[in-house]
Amino acid sequence: MAVLSKSSIRNTKNLKCSEIIHPWSKSCINGNAEFIFVSIKGLSLFYAMMYGIPLMLRLRKNQKINILKILFDFMRSLSCGVYYASSFIFFNCLFHKIFGRINSIAFLFVVPFLCGFSIFLEIPERRDITVTTFVSMFLECYYKLLCNNKIIMRSKKFETLLFMLVNALLMYSLRIRQDLSNRKETLWFFTPTSTTHEDTSENILQNNNEKYSQKFSYTKNIIRNSLKYSSIGLALSVIKFLVYKVMSPLNNQESFFRWKSLRLPFFMGSYVSTFEALSYYLYKKEGNYHYYQTFWSGLFSGISYFLNPNLQVLFTAITILLKIQGDQLKKKYKMANFPYSEFSFIISNMFLLQRMILDHKRVPTFFYNMFMFGTMKKASHMIDGIQKHYLT
Repeated sequence: MAVLSKSSIRNTKNLKCSEIIHPWSKSCINGNAEFIFVSIKGLSLFYAMMYGIPLMLRLRKNQKINILKILFDFMRSLSCGVYYASSFIFFNCLFHKIFGRINSIAFLFVVPFLCGFSIFLEIPERRDITVTTFVSMFLECYYKLLCNNKIIMRSKKFETLLFMLVNALLMYSLRIRQDLSNRKETLWFFTPTSTTHEDTSENILQNNNEKYSQKFSYTKNIIRNSLKYSSIGLALSVIKFLVYKVMSPLNNQESFFRWKSLRLPFFMGSYVSTFEALSYYLYKKEGNYHYYQTFWSGLFSGISYFLNPNLQVLFTAITILLKIQGDQLKKKYKMANFPYSEFSFIISNMFLLQRMILDHKRVPTFFYNMFMFGTMKKASHMIDGIQKHYLT
């Protein structure tokens, strides 16, 4: 956990919760009510985007849609987000009433811990992506903390090599999981093709030995997939650019067409094309498709990270790999049915909120922006109050 210096925290004996928890109102009731209201507005917009994009894709494919289920899931996700945001204000006010002062242990550890229980309100279908996102942000934040304390020297080459190794293990794990348990779903944007898999677009059973037999058709497949994933990366970059534009219209005057915005499409396109081209080469060389070929394809396709050195991508891959290995360990050793994923979310969130309190500039950008977007920047007043009255 973060190392806390006693000299960095002021004497909290005379601090009121209206000074740092809800500086927009002197009344705890009004302060909580106002924060809940803005959280509902901000998170409604956030989850509307999260549910709206998949819904439009399903409409495009003419798939059946259960409107009542979507609305119910939306309300559960919204209640999860509102509880997460508002519980920080509520529990801090409650502990202030109990102790008669701002208690640093409750403020830095107990309240962030309690906020994490919001994950149990989230629908099961969305828990995996929520847990993965927060755990990856925790790892990213901790890595930056080690770099800032000069325990680790940050290097683009080191991070690229680390991603190459992690990606190789991830592709290998995904490939084995497909063949042994027929599980194809994953939170990673690309999944290696199994030796025998169902092609959902054609609804036929296809074998890679037949697929690789014609060079021209596979070359077209590489180009098609490269363009497909480049388009996905471009769409994500556009969404990210527009969100930043809406949140900070005065501070974000740069054009979209610059290398910073186009790195993700180039990364995703080159990543997929390198992986599939190398897989085809190894198949032609060996005359068959083996597990270890996926490892080497994953290793060298990881070089694409050099085009887009992004810690969020790196630690997302690490988190997914850890989850796959954790699932295998639970199954192998028949471990107790404990909510391991949810507990990892609670611990990760406790660390992230603690870092947000102590030094909000050091937390992952996505976490900070998500916090601001979900509370319509209301949380910025709280952060300013903490910086002014709580920290020296």
